[in-house]
Amino acid sequence: PDDPQAAPVWIAAIVALLVVIQVEGARMPVDDPTTHLELTMIHEVMILDHSGPDLAAVQAGAAVKLATACALVANLINPVPAAAGRLAVAGGLLAASVAVALVIGAVEATVARLRLRAVPQYILIAVVRSRP
Repeated sequence: PDDPQAAPVWIAAIVALLVVIQVEGARMPVDDPTTHLELTMIHEVMILDHSGPDLAAVQAGAAVKLATACALVANLINPVPAAAGRLAVAGGLLAASVAVALVIGAVEATVARLRLRAVPQYILIAVVRSRP
């Protein structure tokens, strides 16, 4: 951000969006698809009813949703100014998208699954901190 006073709000917004990506994608700290809990199975049964091209379409939709959310966060942290040219901005956006994906993957790999009662607090902390 151009204004140094806006930096904390900008960082909080990025963290909040990263939490939203985890929640919407049912990523590891929020949801563990390898468990056999009833709530997980309710979510997974939507996918289990499909096979072949239908399953591919469901998984492609989830991938598009994740890629779009990563691109949104990457657009916030893109270090390349627009005056640098379209190719440089696209390269910066791609690099930032890869960085966001790596951060999400690192969080999934290092943070254990949260208890079900801790998930609303995890989401609430991210949302509350993002407001100025």
